[in-house]
Amino acid sequence: MNDSRLRAVSETTRAFMEATVDHDKLLQTIVERLAAEIGDLCSIMLPSDDRSTLVPTVLADRDPSVVAEARRLLMEPLTLDRHPELANALASTTPIAQEMDLEYLRPRSTPAYMEWVERIGMHGLLFVALRVHGESIGLLAMLRHRATPAPYDEDDLALAKILADHAALAISNARLHAADQSHRRFFEKSPLAKFIFDPASRKVLEVNDATLALYGYTRDEFLALDIAELRPPEAPDLTTARLAAIGSSDVVGRREIRRRDGTVIDVEVWSTVARIKGRDARYVAVTDISDRIDLKRARESEAEGRKLATALEVANRELEAFSYSVAHDLRAPLRGMNGFAQILLEDYGDKLDQEGVDCIHTILNSSKKMDALIDALLSLARMSRSAMNTRPGDLSAIARSVAAQVAQRHPERLVETVIEDGLRAVFDPQLMEVLLDNLIANAWKFTAKVPHAKVEFSSSTDGRVTSYCVRDNGAGFDMQYAGKLFAPFQRMHAAAEFSGTGVGLATVQRIVHRHGGRIWAEATPKKGAAFHFTLSGDTP
Repeated sequence: MNDSRLRAVSETTRAFMEATVDHDKLLQTIVERLAAEIGDLCSIMLPSDDRSTLVPTVLADRDPSVVAEARRLLMEPLTLDRHPELANALASTTPIAQEMDLEYLRPRSTPAYMEWVERIGMHGLLFVALRVHGESIGLLAMLRHRATPAPYDEDDLALAKILADHAALAISNARLHAADQSHRRFFEKSPLAKFIFDPASRKVLEVNDATLALYGYTRDEFLALDIAELRPPEAPDLTTARLAAIGSSDVVGRREIRRRDGTVIDVEVWSTVARIKGRDARYVAVTDISDRIDLKRARESEAEGRKLATALEVANRELEAFSYSVAHDLRAPLRGMNGFAQILLEDYGDKLDQEGVDCIHTILNSSKKMDALIDALLSLARMSRSAMNTRPGDLSAIARSVAAQVAQRHPERLVETVIEDGLRAVFDPQLMEVLLDNLIANAWKFTAKVPHAKVEFSSSTDGRVTSYCVRDNGAGFDMQYAGKLFAPFQRMHAAAEFSGTGVGLATVQRIVHRHGGRIWAEATPKKGAAFHFTLSGDTP
């Protein structure tokens, strides 16, 4: 590829990125740039929802006089069962070029189309699938009708493939941006009061109109507040240390808040941890319940409870949408970085020395690790909102099943596993399997360097409450750091020593809390660790 075409790649890619925030403008930019750089006519066809049809969406031609008639003749949807050549092109990972076969086209096309093809001298076809992460999201179709150059050559195909890959990434990013903007409008216009604040600075990061109406502030005033100013004067000081003590726990309960005019009203508050732009934050939903604090409303408490549960369910759904939006905020640049690194490796790897290739592999591996962390965060959020289905069950049986699955994942290891028989309790089976899988898998992981590894699951009682314990004889940890053990991303050991996302124990704590229990740990460095937990409900 010559220098002029390399410059064309750079300039065209920059044009794609500049148009990313506007999906329709981006599509038009893509066809205009490819029509200019490769020619002559370029169109984008997008698949229907059932992927049975390709729908021409935009087109451009380096000759403006051709465009109007091309739009009249080429913008009809095309079914893939009648056009197998388009189905093949959509599935292909490489460009497909061919000379125009008029005899093949004539019985399959309208007289008006054939007259136009012959009149402008159409003689070459080029199809390139728009692919992102192995999936085709559309098809670029190019037609050449100039007398020169000849039909598409290898240089044209190479340039078309590079620009199509860049265009596909830009289209994917534009769609993610549009989804994010849609969520933000949903957050802003929700009738439920919601805001997000930073526990470290105690400053509000985002707030919706319903919150401003409830508290009586303007947006600028609310964003400038310390959240302690939202509490009555007689309320305990809301220090940074107290916020830190809450950690990753969910908070649900009745509170008093102070409005801008000084009045104090009763509200129901629901709060949970969120990860916003790389830092910890708390998502808060507030419901005004001041009109319920009287005898009449007390008699209607059951109905009001259902209303509150509905409001909290709405907040849960919105938080899940928000979590995915945040994940997309993180994934969009991550996918771009990963995609461009992959293109660099595939198309220019032979021009780099070994150190350069190693750097690209480091970028790709790091982006995969970040993607795993995002998945772990979303899983942690779901643990707080999934429906509970508790019933009497056999803890010993679940522990044995989990231990067997962990052993299958590590066939190279021999670990002595001791599980107490007859342990029964009231719990949600799916959540309990997640809890025990995290604890038992951790025990296996941290005994990896012990010659005779041992993992136990047992119970004990003080006559009133039964507690359960997963114990190992592995690496252990220093108890002075136990306070941060259940917070996301807080690790007791270096990542190079023991792998993991740092979210497993935070997930375990949320499951225990949802069962009305508590969890704590005991450990000694190099002598092992024991994780104890309790569950609410009587033993069956």
